[in-house]
Amino acid sequence: MRKRVYIDVETTGLNPKTNSIWQIAGAVELYGEVVEKFNFRVRPILGKEITLGAFEGKGYRQPMLDEIEGYHQLTTDEEKLLAITQYINTFPYPVAIHAGLLQTLEKYIGKYDPKDKAHLTAYNARFDSDFLRQWFYDLNDKYYGSWFFTVPLDVLQLATWHFEDVRAQLPNMKQVTVAQTLGIAVDESRLHDALYDVEIAQLIVRTITAINVAEKEGGANDAS
Repeated sequence: MRKRVYIDVETTGLNPKTNSIWQIAGAVELYGEVVEKFNFRVRPILGKEITLGAFEGKGYRQPMLDEIEGYHQLTTDEEKLLAITQYINTFPYPVAIHAGLLQTLEKYIGKYDPKDKAHLTAYNARFDSDFLRQWFYDLNDKYYGSWFFTVPLDVLQLATWHFEDVRAQLPNMKQVTVAQTLGIAVDESRLHDALYDVEIAQLIVRTITAINVAEKEGGANDAS
């Protein structure tokens, strides 16, 4: 059975070894049908660095910031970073979220069956898979590979192949750019919320797949 688990993680920085996950969202897809979605917020692992740039910067803003009371009145980076740190440290402890994630996965994947795994699927999938694997390791769980195949499915790579002939016409290959180029409506105020990003990634895959099928059928009709 074809199993995909679409995943998006929001993190406190860009380095899986020194930074941590604070949001994990996903959708379990069996043969193209979404059977379950999940969305966990999680306290960063103790001792991991929290950077302001992971939450706001040039061309980037985390929508979660709107939840922090008084955040928009803060003027210094130090004040902002302190407010973010205090807020995300109110989230559930990692051990509890880890258990909740495994409870979700074990409904659809046989942990002890080496042939029964899912493809972790994400936009720029290496980032998410590296962070999730390191998060498992930091929580003394060496069995990430019991759930997921080693190589994830990368929606960015799929889009790059799709736009190969017109790549120079696109300003970048950000998920929002790709989605909008495909005609997908995007609420930009929701970007960088993990679950919304998962939904956009799924729409990109479905749209490109539909285009490829239509082109194949059109070619077959022309040949006949």
